[in-house]
Amino acid sequence: MGPRELSVLLCTIMMRAAGLEWYEQGDVWHRVITEEHRSAVGDVPGDRLDARAQEIRPLLFADSDVLLRPGGLLEPVSEWVGAFRSTGQELRRAVQVGTLDRGLRQVLSYHVIFHWNRLGLSMRGQSILAWAARAAILHGVDHQGSQGV
Repeated sequence: MGPRELSVLLCTIMMRAAGLEWYEQGDVWHRVITEEHRSAVGDVPGDRLDARAQEIRPLLFADSDVLLRPGGLLEPVSEWVGAFRSTGQELRRAVQVGTLDRGLRQVLSYHVIFHWNRLGLSMRGQSILAWAARAAILHGVDHQGSQGV
């Protein structure tokens, strides 16, 4: 698993810990694209986007507890997993007690972008990842069916 794929998995763990259900997670990825202007996929061939969505889809379903077991894919980065999970849990608590000043999904979209910026992912790379995650959740993986969103 490369850094891009790991980042999608970590962000998914954070969203789950925040209490988001499947389509709410899709909305976070949509917000990354639309509200945070990560929409630089116009020149990317549709088959490449579809392939990326197919690659990312299993990460969106992955059981992080299994991956954290000894020898599991996430064991070497268990501290990162803990940090992302803790962040999601803290955001969830902030919603429950009324101390979050913005919407949860909006705040999570910022966290995704800040994480990707710290990883040094290009705007184009961020756009492709967010598009692929959104497509995998909200539209299956058909590039043609998701252009209108």
